[in-house]
Amino acid sequence: MERTEFINYIFDALYAQPENESLDIACWGMEHLHTEDDSPIYESIIEEFISNEWAVDQGLGFLVLTKEGRDIINVFGSYTAFIETYMQPAPQIKSPLSLKTISLVINLILALFIAMLMITKNNDDQIISDQKAKIEAQQATINSLQKATTK
Repeated sequence: MERTEFINYIFDALYAQPENESLDIACWGMEHLHTEDDSPIYESIIEEFISNEWAVDQGLGFLVLTKEGRDIINVFGSYTAFIETYMQPAPQIKSPLSLKTISLVINLILALFIAMLMITKNNDDQIISDQKAKIEAQQATINSLQKATTK
């Protein structure tokens, strides 16, 4: 069978079958069509579905097959869904961490480190002043003992 005969056979079978079986028939027909032809499936079957009012009214899916045959990559519920999906631009791959994010994280770490140093410095100043007070108290005790012993 040549290409147009296969396409006609697919649609003849689709007209005659209940909705749940039409997908299998479309798969079978496109599988056989695809093994006979190397051109992409988009250029032939999709155009046939678009031009076939019955298929559009039924909301039949569009099947995208690999060259190996019955390997369904995507099934679109209707022409509108197909166009919406097929016409979308490819998603942009973003780097996991931007330079701005890395800079922000480093700045936050640096700010935390400085805050820790300030807290530690304040604690050190408190410890030093406490030690000075103890030393002064001890020195006062020593001085009073020396005065008492010299008398």
